Amino acid sequence: MEIVVKPNEANKPMHYGPYTAGNIIPPDYCYEPRLFSHYKSTLDYNEMDRDIYQAKDKSKPADRKKTPKSVWCGLILAGVTAAIFLIKKFIFKK
Repeated sequence: MEIVVKPNEANKPMHYGPYTAGNIIPPDYCYEPRLFSHYKSTLDYNEMDRDIYQAKDKSKPADRKKTPKSVWCGLILAGVTAAIFLIKKFIFKK
C-alpha cells in the first residue's frame, strides 16, 4: 500500500504557478533600440547645457559668508556684559 499526498487544490497556484507546463506566453512588445545621430545628440546636449547655465545666471549665489547665530548670540552677550560692567564701574566710582 502506497501513501500518496495530494497538494491542496487551494494552494495549487502558489506551488505550481498560475500556468501549467507547456503554455508559452509571448511578450506584448519587443524592445526596439532607438538610434541617435552624433549631431542630434550634440545639439540636445548643448541646448540642455545652455538652459542650465542660463538658469544658474538668474539665481542668487549662496551666501557663504553668513555668520552663525551662535556667534551673534556670543557677541551680544559679551557686549551686554561689558556694558553692565562699565555702567557699574561709573556708578560706584563716586
